[in-house]
Amino acid sequence: MLMNKLLLPRTLSAFVIVPVLFTLSFSAQAASMSQPNYSYFSGGISEYSNDMRGVSLYGQYELQNKFFLIGNYEQVTNRNSAGTRFSQTIAEIGGGRYFTILDGTTIDVSATTGRLAASQNVFNSGDNFYTLNTGINHRRGAWESRIGYRYVDFSGQNADHGVVASLFFYAAPQVAVGVQFNDVYGRSSASFGVRFIF
Repeated sequence: MLMNKLLLPRTLSAFVIVPVLFTLSFSAQAASMSQPNYSYFSGGISEYSNDMRGVSLYGQYELQNKFFLIGNYEQVTNRNSAGTRFSQTIAEIGGGRYFTILDGTTIDVSATTGRLAASQNVFNSGDNFYTLNTGINHRRGAWESRIGYRYVDFSGQNADHGVVASLFFYAAPQVAVGVQFNDVYGRSSASFGVRFIF
């Protein structure tokens, strides 16, 4: 009987605490799922309009006051009919800021600096560049979309600009799969990737 008296308050506490914690965690998760994400790491494979294929690693990290950091690495290869392999590597870093304009919708602006090298080593001879970017991001349920504009100015080549667009589906709160389209760097590309939120 004494044991039952001691266990009853603990059992009741557990029945109260667990649902409260579950509700709080679900509310926090729902809040984060209603806005576009700016802290994530993604990897993808790409197909280019000039018969090249590539792999990419991309990351963003949100700081305070809606500022975020950007890092990007791409390696593109092609083998011609003679069996000669051609490689191109892009690496860039930068930062930006986003602005919430509606519930679930943001506008962001960012700038990056990087290097384009005609080899697998980004530190070999190549061209430095900088970019100016802007885009509109929208999150609706498990879907997140973005359409944007990218301007690229190379040190040894003509400047280029184009449209970027993406659509991701969140299969889980921290994992999304999606497609991205790029019409920059003098060629079009379509890629499939996986995004991990942190």
